[in-house]
Amino acid sequence: MSRRAANFKPLIPPLVLYKNILRAHRQLPAALRSVGDDYVKAEFKRHKDVENPAYIVAFLSEWEKYLTTVKSQTSPVAEVISASQDAKAAIKGEEQQGSEWGRKIDPQLLDRMSDQQLGQLYELREEAKRK
Repeated sequence: MSRRAANFKPLIPPLVLYKNILRAHRQLPAALRSVGDDYVKAEFKRHKDVENPAYIVAFLSEWEKYLTTVKSQTSPVAEVISASQDAKAAIKGEEQQGSEWGRKIDPQLLDRMSDQQLGQLYELREEAKRK
């Protein structure tokens, strides 16, 4: 067995992944959940007829990473860590900027995005700011 085959992890089927993401969103604050649900539904609908296997694998892989991030940030352990950080800041008299959600986008990934993808990302950012 090659090293590549040993590292292969089967992808979650699209419908199962979609449902798991929406289920994970239930743990988000209402405004984030609303934006997130709308975005996920639109993206999966927009890509439902894609037939390019490489594109499908990339699409599902990125959404699996997203699901992992959401789950890790909404887990009970993450809540305990956040509460602990809030308490430390309060003791020090520091102002909290609110919970950190998501993660920074890799600059290399941004460089590979099309103008349309960058436009969608900008629209998502602006929508998230409004809520």
